[in-house]
Amino acid sequence: SILYGVENSTTLSDDDKKRIKGEAIVSRSLIYFYLQQIFGDIPYTTSLDYEHNRTIGKTEATALMEQLETDVTEAVGMLEDNYRNAERIYINRKAAQLLLARIYLTRGKWALAEQVAEDMLESPLYEFEDDINEVFHKSGKHILWQLKPQRSGNPVSDATYFYFSGAAPHAYALTRDLVASFDDNDLRRQAWIAEVTFGGNSWFRPYKYKNRENNTDEYFIIFRVEEVYFIMAEALAKQNRFDEALPYLNATRERAGLTPLGSLSGEDFIRELLDEKRREFFTESGHRFIDLKRWGRLNELSTLKPNWEEYKQVWPLPQSEMLLNPNLNPQNAGY
Repeated sequence: SILYGVENSTTLSDDDKKRIKGEAIVSRSLIYFYLQQIFGDIPYTTSLDYEHNRTIGKTEATALMEQLETDVTEAVGMLEDNYRNAERIYINRKAAQLLLARIYLTRGKWALAEQVAEDMLESPLYEFEDDINEVFHKSGKHILWQLKPQRSGNPVSDATYFYFSGAAPHAYALTRDLVASFDDNDLRRQAWIAEVTFGGNSWFRPYKYKNRENNTDEYFIIFRVEEVYFIMAEALAKQNRFDEALPYLNATRERAGLTPLGSLSGEDFIRELLDEKRREFFTESGHRFIDLKRWGRLNELSTLKPNWEEYKQVWPLPQSEMLLNPNLNPQNAGY
């Protein structure tokens, strides 16, 4: 609807049209990216006609990713690096480039992912945040894009979504396997995880966002520069340039108070990369699931999830959607 309105506006300036269109395409593409990762083959449409949209079939995953690459590349050319709000609550060119780099990794375009990540890291807009306690504060220069709570003083969703205290968790707790993956000296273990004890038992919850009321310094971070470091590390590793990749892998370790890793290559490097990114981005936007899927390692979940089956790499298509549009058949295998 936004794109249609922009295209047909007779009052918006050309600059405003480009900016609004670029922001809308990135937002749409990010939604499609997650839908594809979760559900596999899905419909892709740019139409507002609901009669048309209820009859279209699924777009194969590879074709969809190719389309998203085209869309986001177009958006990058429409946006500027400078933010239109100092709090970085709107999409800029670098946020679009981060999504593009994600798509490049998904499509196996390592050199292009490296090129985009290098451009982001060279930008004077961003700095790596050295203080572990400042990572989830809204004023950091490591933030590419964040969302402001709907009302002043409201907490971000994660501050309440994962919260429990004084009793067993009502819904979610961190796995003991995740908690055990942190070194005792890891500052993230101390600052980003809270232990809750009840009835002689202990559980653990995320504690990245801390303000559940009177929130003045936390916005919900969508993209932060640490992800760019991991994109660069992965892109270089896929090109067998492990020594060049190592500093990007060590950056978050050193901030967490850990000794930097020495020379690594091959499977040893990949394992450290996946483990370190797990520790850095746990409970953030599904990074772990998507990373394991991209590396073809989702079946490793069988060691943590006794009911894991390979077909669960994609979720079932919602029954309500399939009733509205029979062309979404067949249902994903296994469901």
